[in-house]
Amino acid sequence: RKFPEMEKDHVHGVYDCIAGHFSSTRFAIWPEVKRFLDGMPEHSLVGDIGCGNGKYFGAAKHCRVVGGDLSFELVQLCKNRGHEVVQLDVVRPPYRQNLFDGVISIAVLHHMSTF
Repeated sequence: RKFPEMEKDHVHGVYDCIAGHFSSTRFAIWPEVKRFLDGMPEHSLVGDIGCGNGKYFGAAKHCRVVGGDLSFELVQLCKNRGHEVVQLDVVRPPYRQNLFDGVISIAVLHHMSTF
């Protein structure tokens, strides 16, 4: 999809510039998300679409969490931590339908100007 200039400038560009600092301030696991992940059956495959710094990848040891983000810098940060992550557009993620047993997309929608 073609991203509006406003979204490119004020969201995509910003997150690539602040990825390191942003990541250092995003470490607390939200209790509601933890409860959701803890409720997933053993060996579930969970997609984290718009994963940011990947803080939820290790939040449920009984699940495998994979995902991605549009920010190249945040994706690199996640890869450097050993996470299975790709750069993606959250509106059209590169995964086949019904692949995941569960999906999270935390604090993502407000970053999109339109879809």
